[in-house]
Amino acid sequence: HKRRNAYQGITEHIRSCSFDKPQLDPAGLGLTGASIDQLGSGDAIANATLVRDILSGKEKGPRRDIVVLNAAAAIIVADLAADFKEALPLAEQAIDEGKALDCLEKLMEVSNRGEAPA
Repeated sequence: HKRRNAYQGITEHIRSCSFDKPQLDPAGLGLTGASIDQLGSGDAIANATLVRDILSGKEKGPRRDIVVLNAAAAIIVADLAADFKEALPLAEQAIDEGKALDCLEKLMEVSNRGEAPA
């Protein structure tokens, strides 16, 4: 029942958003713009390493920026911030303080056990 309500809330939030602007300008938010070629990393093993490097703070630049931007969008949809100006620092803080990496490791642990998270 809670899951249905969470999905309903997300759906309602998306419907209430205005999508007049087809693109989000990272530079306008203080982030580095990048081409798809600059963001790509290779195969699944390289991608897994890249994710860990970003979440551990080793990887900086446009790849980290895209992760921060996506995390900020999730923070907005979750109603934890009103806009990107509020959400970006929260997303950066989650990475910088190791909270994002902790969540990834917990997800991997639960996933490998085949149990639902508590």
